[in-house]
Amino acid sequence: GIIVYTPKAAAEIYVIDHRCVAFDKFWGSPCERNKEKSRLSMVDVTKQEKIEIIDYSVDRELISITHFVPYCRSPAPKPGGVDMLTSFPFSRFVEGQRNFILAFGVRGAEGNEWVGCWVSCAHCTLNEALNVASPMLKDKVLDLLVFYGIFTPRPNAQHETYLWLTEDTHLTVTVDYTQNGTSPEVEECSKYGGARSKSARQ
Repeated sequence: GIIVYTPKAAAEIYVIDHRCVAFDKFWGSPCERNKEKSRLSMVDVTKQEKIEIIDYSVDRELISITHFVPYCRSPAPKPGGVDMLTSFPFSRFVEGQRNFILAFGVRGAEGNEWVGCWVSCAHCTLNEALNVASPMLKDKVLDLLVFYGIFTPRPNAQHETYLWLTEDTHLTVTVDYTQNGTSPEVEECSKYGGARSKSARQ
């Protein structure tokens, strides 16, 4: 399923005759959806905060999240919430690398929030929780707790999705083992001076 979130509500996006429909309204075109991929076009990118793709066949597994962040200025997280900027970019191309680093942050350097990290793997039999019991680093300047993980590509995997979540918020980072180079997100945000937060780190 494809779920779109606006500031006030959430609804599933349906693809009908190459048109996206949500909240019983025309949401954009052209749109395409099949077992291999989804391609969506939005009439107004300011209407939604994020879109989630969920695989209902495996107990509502979250495949990916696309955040809509005007001018690459991410919203400041609430206390206990995930920090988007720490994990940016949300897609990584790591073909040929022996290992790679992902960072995940949560607001509140002195907090004691529950956090979790989950990885799901495309084209292989993997769906497991990762151990984040190791001490998270305190960044008192930015008021964050940050987890840095060094990961190794798994044999026979083409993609992996890392889910970082707290009790109320979550985000995903997709790792692609079939490509290398710079994420399109980085190139796009370079037009606006790079990814930034609306918080004090401007």
